[in-house]
Amino acid sequence: MSVLLDATIKVSVIVLLALAATALLRRRSSAVRHWLLAAAIACAGASPLLGLVMPSWRVDMGAIPVSRDRGSPAPARGDRLDQVRPAGGGARTAIAAPSADSDRRVGVPDILFATWIAGMATALSALVIGLLRLRRLASRCDPVLEGSWARLAQDVARRYGLRRAPLLLHSRHPSILVTWGWRQPKVVLPAAAPAWSEDRIGIVLGHELAHIQRHDWLLQIAAEAVRCVYWFNPLLWIGCRRLRQESEQACDDAVLRGGVDGRAYAEHLLDLARALRAHRGAWLPAAAIARPSTLERRVHAMLNAHANREPVTRAAALAVTVACLSLTASLAGLEAFAQARFATLSGTVVDDSGGLLVNATLVLTHPLTNAKHEVRTSQSGTFEFPGLPAGDYAFEARQIGFEDLKDQVSLGVGESLQKNVTLRVGSVQETIAAVDGPCDPAQGGCVPPEGRRAARPGIRPCPNPAIGGCVGPPIKLKDVRPAYPPVLKDTGLEGTVFIEGLIGVDGRMKNMRVTVSPRQEFERAALAAVGEWEFQPTTLNGQAIETRINVSVAFAPPR
Repeated sequence: MSVLLDATIKVSVIVLLALAATALLRRRSSAVRHWLLAAAIACAGASPLLGLVMPSWRVDMGAIPVSRDRGSPAPARGDRLDQVRPAGGGARTAIAAPSADSDRRVGVPDILFATWIAGMATALSALVIGLLRLRRLASRCDPVLEGSWARLAQDVARRYGLRRAPLLLHSRHPSILVTWGWRQPKVVLPAAAPAWSEDRIGIVLGHELAHIQRHDWLLQIAAEAVRCVYWFNPLLWIGCRRLRQESEQACDDAVLRGGVDGRAYAEHLLDLARALRAHRGAWLPAAAIARPSTLERRVHAMLNAHANREPVTRAAALAVTVACLSLTASLAGLEAFAQARFATLSGTVVDDSGGLLVNATLVLTHPLTNAKHEVRTSQSGTFEFPGLPAGDYAFEARQIGFEDLKDQVSLGVGESLQKNVTLRVGSVQETIAAVDGPCDPAQGGCVPPEGRRAARPGIRPCPNPAIGGCVGPPIKLKDVRPAYPPVLKDTGLEGTVFIEGLIGVDGRMKNMRVTVSPRQEFERAALAAVGEWEFQPTTLNGQAIETRINVSVAFAPPR
């Protein structure tokens, strides 16, 4: 929605300034005012595309963020708390997933977006239906190839510098008198047109072919398309209406410049309006000479002998176009809702016991640009990444004594995402070698098979019980080394056994399993020895916890 709001502000500013400029140019000709409005509406429609290439500048008008809460420490009743374990690490991220009831909630931005889509679809459908109605109408008309209409059309076309006269179509409808088309313009005449006088035919053709010379139909359709997109913006409705008015009046000026008396022109126009209005037809997206809504202003202009009726010159058209493009280019980079364009990621980092982790490192990396954003948690364990461009990021959380967390984060435009992270205490790594002969503690620190016990030290106190992350590493109290299996002594075999397990809260080994074993004899010897180990357990914030341990036991033949 923020993108649409930004575009609406740009379009509104451009159209509003154009309307104000036409008011200041009321003493200039209608042709100049029409070109100004057409250029402004065209530039307004193109402003979102220019915004992609123009440098941005911001006006902070407040953010309208889209909030999404993941990992709330205390999820609302009815929400479920999913534990996700990322690949390559033991840390886990608490993600509060909305319940089925909350999934069905529709926010205000969703309603506004759906309303905009529905309105735009309706407006575009009406425009398309009108164009199809024009095509169907033309297919039912008879071409006018001879007579007064054809002869005068050739004369007016030559006077206006047109390469060829438009296609004249005689309709059976009593109220249709419109001009439309681009490559092959068409003038659709009403049923009574063959009975008109040559004076009226000349006036009508002078007006309709002026539309063709000025490309009014194409400009009006483009403006209507922009209005369909911004159907909710009243300035576009006003701008399109004024564009039609200035178009009709500019064509009137073209007729009057041809030597037609203003009073006579006004009388013909009023007669046509009365005749055509008596048989009002359906709306058509085409220029109509006798549109009732513009008659009063046009008749007043026709009777004004001092009105400026000059056409727009190339120099004036170029100056107006350059001015509109310059204004649009300067506004194209405007980010009025700049805060809403950028996302924010925030949250809290805690340990397994719920204690806050202070000074933990959080890193976001954009995989395409390799841009890195790094922050650290505050004294309250919170972090925040403000002003992030929307996209997918690699997320990493690190703290000494804990396993790294690696995850993926997707941020939408204007999204405020909360991600609360729980880090696990790191695992213990042990690497030992099997005893390959008589044990001599003086050489290499060999530990006999019956083991060796150490004194149990006291639990290390935590300096600040209110803050988490106080990890007391495990201390081995009883160490037993496996012996090389005697049955393999003469084979010369060697290998390494890898064992995963837990150091329980009582300090004893539990849940051991072998992940890699070259021989069953090595496996049995390693499990028998490691199973006898005893530890002072790992502590977290003064409380004993279970700790994962990875042990590698290397077996080599006796020397």
